[in-house]
Amino acid sequence: MKWRMGQGGGGRSHFRMASEPPPFLAVMGSCDLRCAWCNYKGAAVVGSAGEVERVGDELARLRALGHKRVGFGVCHTEPTRHPDLRAIVRLARQLGFEEITLSTSGVLLAERAYLRDLRHEGLSCVGLAVVGLDSELSDLLLGCPGAAAAKLRAIENCVSEGLQLYVMTLLLRPALTDLPAAIKEIGKLLSHSAALLHGIVPDGVRGTPLTRVAALWPRYEEVAWLLSRPKLLRGFLVHSSDMPVCARHRIPGMAGAQLARPDSGITFVKPPPTCGRCTDHPECLGVESGYLAAHGSDFTVAGGPREPPRPDIEALRELLAPIVTEDAGGPTPDAGSRSTPGDAVLPTPDAEPESAPAVPRGTPAPAWQTRVVKLLDHARKGQGARLAGYSVRELNLAPGQVLLRMESAADAMELYLELRADAARYFKAGRRLAVSYLPATPPDTPARLRLVGALLRLLDGRV
Repeated sequence: MKWRMGQGGGGRSHFRMASEPPPFLAVMGSCDLRCAWCNYKGAAVVGSAGEVERVGDELARLRALGHKRVGFGVCHTEPTRHPDLRAIVRLARQLGFEEITLSTSGVLLAERAYLRDLRHEGLSCVGLAVVGLDSELSDLLLGCPGAAAAKLRAIENCVSEGLQLYVMTLLLRPALTDLPAAIKEIGKLLSHSAALLHGIVPDGVRGTPLTRVAALWPRYEEVAWLLSRPKLLRGFLVHSSDMPVCARHRIPGMAGAQLARPDSGITFVKPPPTCGRCTDHPECLGVESGYLAAHGSDFTVAGGPREPPRPDIEALRELLAPIVTEDAGGPTPDAGSRSTPGDAVLPTPDAEPESAPAVPRGTPAPAWQTRVVKLLDHARKGQGARLAGYSVRELNLAPGQVLLRMESAADAMELYLELRADAARYFKAGRRLAVSYLPATPPDTPARLRLVGALLRLLDGRV
């Protein structure tokens, strides 16, 4: 998603971000929040003893490609929780990166001494998200008591330390009615700093019960209600990657055009009664299927802005009550909401199987699976060249899928390959095949993305 010019609550213009964000690298620390809208399951994500060396290799590669800007922090990780983050930031500066950005929850940056240490090592920019001011509701949505107050202290500390600051206000339905006051107060904090304050409508998350989608994700006319406040929100932009063109055109302050994301796995639909005669039909992706299932087919905002309902804190607490699951490490909080038998689930092709069933004995594999196995078998046996630094350690078949375990000196990942036409979900697709992660695989790194590209290049022309 492109970053755009933004303004603080008082309408004062700050600075223009680059047209594209810098490349971001994973620094593997466990997330310290359990946000209500996220699919993070609370599993420990801890970097290996060689984390500095691994990230250092990625930094050196980016510098060799001419990059002068870099960021640390990817989805489901918290870089400030890694003990070597100071050393990693120092290394980035020593390699010649001129702008170093940290994408973080912001909780640990409430400790000003720690933030000052990072600035001294070379940190120049911080990006964090807020859901509102310090309140019971904000902490409930963040899944951590005291988190909202910590985020506000982090903003104050970044301003005091002279860092560039990107503050994203998340437009969650329960917090919309209080968000204008939050934007006004945060805008005051940012009014004399190099800062950007803007809004984001979060994307739907796969596997989310529809009751939770309806409770957390705002209706488009409710977003219009928030943005129909010219004095308070003058110049305040909101980004949404899944909003149809008809709704976007009727909401002031919406940034950019509809974005196509062919590898995201999100399903867009165009209901014929609404979209059949629309003049924007050729350019529009339609409405995201989860929104349609949760909120119905009235998504055009033709009726104008509508004030969102005031949240019922206790009802929301019950809806978001964590499920405690047992694993080898003991009880682990699950970020999913409590659901009742028969509760509908967000119907997107993103749904990940917990495990893939084995191919029944005696069932012949389709020709494409046989070809994939033949092409990769030499790598599994260690007899061939490695793919982008990875080798195939396990190779199994499931109905319509080839399951792979790929390993490098630094990490491992589990993938499944499908024919693109039949793929249930995928994060990367080639001409014929699609690749998805199995649930146990940690988030993307540039090395893994290079591997997937190499895998598709090897197979697509020969399967």
